[in-house]
Amino acid sequence: MGKNVNWFEIDLKGFRELQLGKPKHHVVRELIQNAFDEQIKTCDIQTAYSDGHVTLSVTDDSPIGFRDLADAFTLYKTTYKRKDPEKRGRFNIGEKQAFAICDIAKIVTTKGTVWFDKTGRHTSAKASKSGTTVTVQFKATQRQYEEMVDMLSYYIVPANISCKLNGAIVAHRKPIVSLSAKLLTEYDVDGTYRRTTRTASVDVYEASEFQPPFLYEMGIPVQKIDCFFSIDIQQKIPLSVDRDSVSIAFLQDVFAEVLNTTYKLIPPELISQSWVRLGASDERASKEAVASVIKKRFGDKVVIANPFDPIANDDAISNGYKVVGGREMSKEEWDRVKENGLMQSSTALFGRPSSGGDFPSVEPNEQQKKFADFAKRIAKRVMNIEVSVEFVKAGISSITRATYGDRMMTVNTSRCNGLFKDEVSSEMISLIVHELGHEMGHHTQEEYHKALSRMAGALAIIAIEEPEFFNLKVG
Repeated sequence: MGKNVNWFEIDLKGFRELQLGKPKHHVVRELIQNAFDEQIKTCDIQTAYSDGHVTLSVTDDSPIGFRDLADAFTLYKTTYKRKDPEKRGRFNIGEKQAFAICDIAKIVTTKGTVWFDKTGRHTSAKASKSGTTVTVQFKATQRQYEEMVDMLSYYIVPANISCKLNGAIVAHRKPIVSLSAKLLTEYDVDGTYRRTTRTASVDVYEASEFQPPFLYEMGIPVQKIDCFFSIDIQQKIPLSVDRDSVSIAFLQDVFAEVLNTTYKLIPPELISQSWVRLGASDERASKEAVASVIKKRFGDKVVIANPFDPIANDDAISNGYKVVGGREMSKEEWDRVKENGLMQSSTALFGRPSSGGDFPSVEPNEQQKKFADFAKRIAKRVMNIEVSVEFVKAGISSITRATYGDRMMTVNTSRCNGLFKDEVSSEMISLIVHELGHEMGHHTQEEYHKALSRMAGALAIIAIEEPEFFNLKVG
């Protein structure tokens, strides 16, 4: 019986089929990230398209070059990069995935030369003095080629590397802010490749029409993101099998950390973007960041709608408050709002002091009695109803100055400084008319506003025909 030291074999045709459906820029991605992982000062990328074929070469000046020429054709071979969270390489598989779709692939490095063509794999002792040049050729459409070149313009070149693309220097991009965050990563720890958390530097870049927002892993674009910024994480990130996406949970953590640092930079018109909402719902989101999001999204005056207190909701609206309903934010967003005490309920601010002693009653003074008599006369004359007026001390924490219900006007003296006088005032009439209008409905109902108009018209006629009606008196 024959013996083979290798347990497994790879079927090149099957391996190739798995790679053909991937975007063509994955080919250049693998070659560039290999170069960026080395101690290089220069990286030269050349591309060309002719007769349905792309020719691509990546040259670097690494003094070491390929550490082992067998890396070019050995899948999952142990690599020093696996133990370093700040290196992009993991499984020693990337360039093999790239080569699998190529008609021709050639590596010239300090350890020699290896090339692949339709006849197989070939090696030569011919070596470079320093650095590595990888050249590949593969089939592609003109559009696929153009998309590949476009993607190359989105790469973030490390500050210590001078990179050229087809002879033009790729400009270094400067982050608008950098931060540190403890994020999930993956690398070899004590001989086991696993996921763990580690503090990493995160660079945040301005996005634009010409630089769309991407999530990056150490300068290599991973996936487009719905974000106001591009985000470059300076360590390995937990990627999918094809290394072109991350989980929503990881992205949420990243967005929360970025939001905590950049919330002042986000324009109000963009504050409802999905990345902001996702970040603000994360437990990492700071109180300041969430408060800023709430303010930019809903305004300075905001309360939580109480479905069991429609009058308080209505009063809040009439006072210029945005009443936020439960469906306007996710459960996680509400959790952050409530645990940080960022909103009060409509009832807390506008809950009406009710007749019967919820608040201390106030024995009215002479001016308050005149006010009460005047309110009763307006109700009788203009609306043909009998009302009562009571005075309570609800405290200044209650925004409500007065309430109306069951033909009872309840006035909160704590919020009415300067209202009660010996002569009628426009402020006095305004409050009385406002409250008596509730005989017909709430602030948001049409009948309420019709009632206000009718009362205003009637009082205007009375002022012309019976000016003495407006003399304050008791009894």
